[in-house]
Amino acid sequence: LLTELRRGLANQELELRYQPIVDLRTGRVAKVEALLRWQRAGSGPQRSVELLEMAEKSGLIEPLTRWILGESARAAERIGRDREPIVVSTNLSMRNLRNDDLLTFIGLLAGTGELPCNLIEVELPEGELTADSARAEYVVGALRALGLGVVVDDFGTGYMSIEEMSALAVTGIKIDRGYTTAIASVPAEAEAVGWAIGVAHDLGVPVTADGVADADSLSMLAEMGCDLAQRLHLSEPVTFEALPSRVDALEAAMLGWVGTTSAVLVD
Repeated sequence: LLTELRRGLANQELELRYQPIVDLRTGRVAKVEALLRWQRAGSGPQRSVELLEMAEKSGLIEPLTRWILGESARAAERIGRDREPIVVSTNLSMRNLRNDDLLTFIGLLAGTGELPCNLIEVELPEGELTADSARAEYVVGALRALGLGVVVDDFGTGYMSIEEMSALAVTGIKIDRGYTTAIASVPAEAEAVGWAIGVAHDLGVPVTADGVADADSLSMLAEMGCDLAQRLHLSEPVTFEALPSRVDALEAAMLGWVGTTSAVLVD
C-alpha cells in the first residue's frame, strides 16, 4: 500500500477536496478545509486521516505535506482571482513539523510569495500539541511569525490546559466533532461545548465547531456564540471546480438562516 501511495503521489493521483467553513455571524463562507483524497484503483477513496497516518509511518510524510501546502496555496490564489479571498485550512502533523527542514521549506515558500500566508491556515491536533509543549510553542511561533494562522484541531481530545493554550499564539480552536454532533440531545456535550467557546473567547480566539449534524445543532451553536461551523449538514467536501457554485449556494441559504436566527436572538 505504501508503494502504491508513493507511486500515486509521483503520478499526481492524489487530490484535495474542499469543505466550506461558514461564519455563523454573517452566513458567509470564511474558510475552506483542504482534505486529502486518493482514489485507488479497485478500491474506494482513502481519506485524509488514513493517508496521513500511513505516510507518517513511512518516509512519505514530508513530500506529501509539501504537496498539500503547494496545492492549498494555488487554491487560495485561484479563489482570490474571481471572488473575495477565502482562507484555505490545511491539516498538518506535529510529527512532520519536528523536522526543521519542513519549517525551512515553508519559510522559503513564504519568502518567494508562493505561499500566500494571509490566506493559509494550519490545523495542528491538540493531542500532539500537548504531548510536546516546548516544541509546540516553537513551531506555532515560527508559523505565526511567517503570517500563517494556526488552529488547535480536535479540541477537547488532548486536555490542553488554559495555561498551555494561552502560551501558544494560536489564532483559533476547532472543537472535536465528538462533542458537537450530540449537543442537541446530550446536555453534557452542550455544556462542554459552551465551556470551550467561553475559554477561547476569553483568550481572544474564534471557535469553529466541527461535525455539525443538523439544523438544531447549528442553531444551538449560534446561540452559544460559536463563530464558525462545518460538516456534512452544511456541505460535503467538493472538488475545486465545484467549489464556487457550492459556496454561492451555501451562502444564499445561510444568509436567510442568519436573518432568522438573529431575530430569535434579539427577541
